[in-house]
Amino acid sequence: MHYVLVVCDDQEDSLYLDQGFHAQPGNIPVVCMNSGKELLDFTFNRPVNELPFLIILDQYLPDIDSLALLIRLKADRYSKIIPVAIMSGFASEELIRDYYLAGANCFYKKPLDIPEWNHMADCLITLFYNKY
Repeated sequence: MHYVLVVCDDQEDSLYLDQGFHAQPGNIPVVCMNSGKELLDFTFNRPVNELPFLIILDQYLPDIDSLALLIRLKADRYSKIIPVAIMSGFASEELIRDYYLAGANCFYKKPLDIPEWNHMADCLITLFYNKY
């Protein structure tokens, strides 16, 4: 399916991402979730043809460590093909490396203003939208 799945417990960040994707050509739908458990329930109980073309994970989630969540997604035969972008306000080089080793496709520092959120959405669409 052609939608982005965002897992972020910060409502403001989710709203900025939603607006950023809607500002792009094609008005790409965004499904927002607040927790890793919600993502796992959604992803593992959905037909493969209804999975998103991209998952964006906030580094800090309230219930499941996002690195552990990424590892679970990449261990599943269907969800492992979905590109995963990690976003964070801050991370060490070692942590970023751990995400890449676990299968993340990119790591973004959280934008500070609306034009930067729109640019992030544009970059992610350019990287991943037409590939699947």
